[in-house]
Order: sequence, then structure tokens, then C-alpha cells
Amino acid sequence: DKKPARDRLGLTDGRPVLYILPGSRATDIASLGKDFLEVAISLAGEFQSIIPAATPTIEERIQSLPNWLLAQTKGVRLLPQPQLAPPVSHLVMQAADIGLVASGTAALEMALFGRPHLIANRVTWLAYRLMKAQSLARFIGLPNIILDAQVVPEYIQENCNAAELIKGIQGLQTHAGLYESTVERFSLLHAALQRDTPSLISDYLEDAFKSCASA
Repeated sequence: DKKPARDRLGLTDGRPVLYILPGSRATDIASLGKDFLEVAISLAGEFQSIIPAATPTIEERIQSLPNWLLAQTKGVRLLPQPQLAPPVSHLVMQAADIGLVASGTAALEMALFGRPHLIANRVTWLAYRLMKAQSLARFIGLPNIILDAQVVPEYIQENCNAAELIKGIQGLQTHAGLYESTVERFSLLHAALQRDTPSLISDYLEDAFKSCASA
């Protein structure tokens, strides 16, 4: 239920909630943060956007982005992590309708909360070319890897830009069938995670590396 979390966060104006997390590492925030904020700025009339900051360092990195002040004037909230409290990111996930996250555990957490989201990321040109050339991995998002299907849209490299991300979020929000079917697919994750998921992922990656070595 989203309402208790929204009440705790003071979200009362009725607009849907957009969870935003451009990663936690300095390189992730530098690479993705400006575009993620541009999404929040552009969708300010449609969504209440919240960015949880797990540490003061992450908070400072977000605030140092060139469009942070504009985002702030548009109502984008940066929510710091209180000391000795459960992860504020989980509270925001519970309140959210849709998320925009860098690849990583946040994508899996969003899926387990049953919240449709987009995964967006950029890697170095060389790393990307090697991955493509060797077919190193079909997906980058943990929900997609576990389900062995692209349930969560992935926006990689040149597709990882504000214009494409805005279209993707609006598509999830307005296409009721897509939103509901995504939530249903996420329910399968719970069953999948009853299995030995670390071994499944390990086997998946081992097969990928073997294919790379034999190419």
C-alpha cells in the first residue's frame, strides 16, 4: 500500500510519485545525474520526483550537478538518510508509482516492491564495444537477468538520454496494460528468489564468459 509511505513523506497533492536514483558512485552520478534531473524537471507537472540520498556524500554529489538548483525550484526533493533509521530509499520505493534507476540492486528492490521502472546506464565506449562484440550479457538489470526476459526497459549508451527516458516513463504511466503486466511479472520474482538465485546468476555469468573465451 502506497498511502502510509506517502503520508510519512508528506505527499498529498495526488500526482504520481517518481523514484529517481542515479547510482551511488561518483562516476554513476557524474554520468547519469544531469539527465536524470532533466527528466524530473521536464515531468514536474506530472510527477512528484524524489531522490533518496543514502549518505551525505551522495547528497553533496547530487547538489553539485549543474541543473540541481533548477530541479529544486521545480519541486524535486532530495531526501537524506536519517541516522539510525531504516533505508529511506525503501520508504520512497513504497510510495512510488514508477522509478528511474541506474543498473544495480536498486532495480531488483524496485521489482520486489512491485514498482515498474526504467533502468538506464552508460559504460565506457571500450567496455560497451567488448560486451557487444562478445555477447557478454543479454541484460544489465538484475530483474531481467533473473527472469531471463526484458521485463524492465533498459536504456543503454546513446539511448540513455533525457528525451528517451521521458518517453519511457510516460509510456509506463499512460499504458495501463503495460503497467499492470509489468507488476504481474514482478510477482514471479518472488518465486524465482525462492530458488538458489546467487547460483543461477553465477551460472548465467559463467556461461557468458565461456562464450566470450571460445569466441
